[in-house]
Formats: sequence, structure tokens, C-alpha cells
Amino acid sequence: MAGATDKQFFGQTFKGEDFTLRDFAYADLREAAFEKCELAGARFCHARLDNARLRNLNLHQADFTKASLVHADLETAQAAGAMFCEANLTSAALAHANLEHADLSAAMLQRAQLPGAVLDHATLTGANLVGADLRGATFLRADLSGADLAYADLTGADLEGAILLRAKFQHTVLKGAHLEGAIWDRTTVGGTDLRDAQISGRIWLLVRGLRNPKALESRLMPLFTRLSVFAAIVPFSLAFFLWLMVAVTAWLQLPETRGLLIGGVPAALVGGLTFCFAPDILYKGYCWVYRLWSQKHPGESRPGAGRAS
Repeated sequence: MAGATDKQFFGQTFKGEDFTLRDFAYADLREAAFEKCELAGARFCHARLDNARLRNLNLHQADFTKASLVHADLETAQAAGAMFCEANLTSAALAHANLEHADLSAAMLQRAQLPGAVLDHATLTGANLVGADLRGATFLRADLSGADLAYADLTGADLEGAILLRAKFQHTVLKGAHLEGAIWDRTTVGGTDLRDAQISGRIWLLVRGLRNPKALESRLMPLFTRLSVFAAIVPFSLAFFLWLMVAVTAWLQLPETRGLLIGGVPAALVGGLTFCFAPDILYKGYCWVYRLWSQKHPGESRPGAGRAS
């Protein structure tokens, strides 16, 4: 292959080549086109692939660490297990790409096009997804800790079991998204569109760390957040303390009444059930009160409504 020694492939076209495990590290592949090529396990570390065409290729376990793929075309690419750590994928086309188990830690994906992409079990910790198109994408049990999804469109996306620790969802569209079992802790949510989103009540137990809890665009959400913590922790702690006190007294001072220890078991069970279900009960109550409140104050059902004057 001409130019292999200096790795200068600007604008070149490769057809039907087998580049399995080939080393393209630091190569200049801007505007290069790969057609029906095999690139499984290839190394593109620090390579320049801006405007490159890698559509519908096998990129299984390829390494794009710190590579530049600005405006690159990777639509329908099979990149399961690929490495994109700190890669620049700004405005890249990744529609319907398979990125299952891929590592996109600290990757830059601003305005990237990923509708229908598969990111199940992928790692996107610290990734920048501001303004990205993620409609219909799947993130089953993906790790999005610290990711920035501000202004991203996740309409109809599936985030079941996803880890959203410290993630940012400011002005994000989550209309019709599936969020069952997702872990929301210390997540920033503001101006987020959650219409028709599938969210189980139990998820709100994990939302108690929200810094800006406007997920349902209501003044009552901060109150519910505080009550969830109180209702879950205080009764459980009190029940456990009472059970421990009875147990210690029975075993150390009153051997003949050790049967009282059994009496502490129901208290522990009540505390455990309270810890598990109180937030759910509060959430359902909150929804009921919020519906009544919205009916009586229709002009205030959304922040900023009725303040045009």
C-alpha cells in the first residue's frame, strides 16, 4: 500500500482491503473512504479521520483512542467493543451503529447523530453529548456517569438500568423514553421534557440527590424529594434502634426474657418495608396532589407560564 511508511492517506479510497489489526496510529486519514474493508481490531489511536467514510464496516474492538472523527461517517458501523476514549466525534454520523460494550469515556459527541444506535452496556463516563441526536437509541445498563446530555434528544430512547450518576439533563428531551430501573443520583435535571416517559415510582427513591429537581416541572417536586429522604431513613433508623435496644437488654440483662428478641423482628420488618415503599407511596400521593393543583392553577402548571406581562 503506497504511503504506508509515512501514514499519509489524505483523501484516499480503499476498497475491499483487509486491515484487520492494522496499525493506523497517528495516520492522516482525513476524507479517506473505506469501502467494504475489514477493520476489526485496527488501531487508529491519535489518527485524524475528519470527514472519513467508515459506513457499514466491521470495527469490532477497533481502537480510536484520542482520534479525531469530526463529521466522520460511521452509520451502521459494527463497532461492538471498540475504544473511543477521549475521541472527538463532534457532528459524526453514527445512526444505527452498533456500539455495544464500546468505551466512549470522555469522548466528545457534541451534535453527533446517533438515532437508533445501540449502546447497551457501553461506557460513556464523562462523555460530552450536548445537542446529540439520540432518538430511539438504546442504553441498556450503560454507564453515563458524569455525562453531559444537555439539549440532547432522547425521544423514545431506552435507558433501562442505565447509570446516570452526576449526569446532566438540562433541557434534554426524554419524551417517551424508557427509564425503568435507571439510577439517578446527584443528577442535574432542569427544563427536561419527560412527557410519556416510562418511569417507575421506585426510581424516585434514587432521585433524592437532585440539585435542581424540575423533572416534572412542578413546585412540589423539591418537597417530595425532602419527604422521600425523611420517610425512608428516619422510620427505618428508629425501628432498627428500638430492635437493637430490646435485643441487647434481653440477651445481657434478662436471660429469661430472651424471647422478647422476637418482638423486635416485626419492628425491623416494618422499618424495612417503610424504607422500600414509603417513597413510592409519597410519589403516588404527590402525583394525585399535583393533578388537583394543576386543575386549579392551569396557568401555573409549567414554570414561567402566565408571566408574559
